[in-house]
Amino acid sequence: MSTFFSKHNLIKPLARKPLAFSIATLCCSGFTGPLSAGTFETGIVSTYQASTDDRSESEFSTSLDVVFSSQLGPGELQVHIEASTTPRNGGVGSLVPDANADLGSALGGNGDGRVQISELTYNWSNSHASYTLGLIDATGFMDSSAVANDEGAQFLAGPLVNNPTIQFPDYSLGGVVGYQRKPDHPHLHLILTNSHGLGDNPKASYSELVDLNDTPKGIFLGAELEWEGTTSYRVGTWTNTAYNANLSGVGGGTNYGVYGVIDNTKDQTHWTVRAGMANEKVSQTAWFLSSAIDHEFTSFRAGLGIALSAASDKLAASADHSIVSELYSSHKLGAAMHISPHIQYHKNPGFDSSNTTTDDSQWIGGVRLSIAF
Repeated sequence: MSTFFSKHNLIKPLARKPLAFSIATLCCSGFTGPLSAGTFETGIVSTYQASTDDRSESEFSTSLDVVFSSQLGPGELQVHIEASTTPRNGGVGSLVPDANADLGSALGGNGDGRVQISELTYNWSNSHASYTLGLIDATGFMDSSAVANDEGAQFLAGPLVNNPTIQFPDYSLGGVVGYQRKPDHPHLHLILTNSHGLGDNPKASYSELVDLNDTPKGIFLGAELEWEGTTSYRVGTWTNTAYNANLSGVGGGTNYGVYGVIDNTKDQTHWTVRAGMANEKVSQTAWFLSSAIDHEFTSFRAGLGIALSAASDKLAASADHSIVSELYSSHKLGAAMHISPHIQYHKNPGFDSSNTTTDDSQWIGGVRLSIAF
């Protein structure tokens, strides 16, 4: 899922624009305060990728994000509209899903690209706490990193965007509370959502979001402590109580895990280390470890990262640990445009070492164009 805006605010808002009366009336229903004029942020990401595996077809994809924010009563209303192209059958992203975390970020139940409302939240705060309710992206509140967290501007490979041991729901109904008693104390995040988000449901429909009685469904519950500074630390735990089939083929259970993130910034160099563990009875990724670094040069930025996802012992005999590494550079082409060539190495994509559908060792190269206005 795309986190191009919610985590890093990488784009500059347009001049504040008044909303049409009909939209204002709709948004204000149920609230006592007026809806003020808001700001729009827009980003477009287009990516081309090709693989050394001749069974994979080269692939071109595009995603669009529009975020509207406006003051509403004591808090802020935020709407995130997202669109993406349809992934190519037999394309790089279909055979190696970890190659492009931005691919297919907005898909219908039939797998075709579409336009959708991905997030619709109301946010407010007081001197010690912040609150968010609505249709939210859980990855915006947990497991964040200043170095490896934004597929629209940083690393593109999935394991260098979010920790694969965490069973995040897609855009899901729920709430988040952030609490910090004193500036020098750790920041606590608590998050509670439905276990199944928009893209997790069979039809990817909004009606399925509010159908909470389906047998496979449960809740996603997470807690994270963050210590901020030149070197920041995050540690967290989570559980997803949806029915998860045991990888052994008998029965099922709840998934859960722990994770940690270390971020460091010194001058123009930034680095991060991530780690995590999950219930290997139901999680294909038993544990995870990654490291990434980027540096701001005079005229461009470059990053290098590597991630190891350990296969659960419960998987088939042909399964083996997956390794992903990526090198990218980002070059500014104007006030609102960046071009980022990249090269990735994938070992045992999807834990498959059999060489049956895709090479168990391959290089993927490409270029990404990001436009923000």
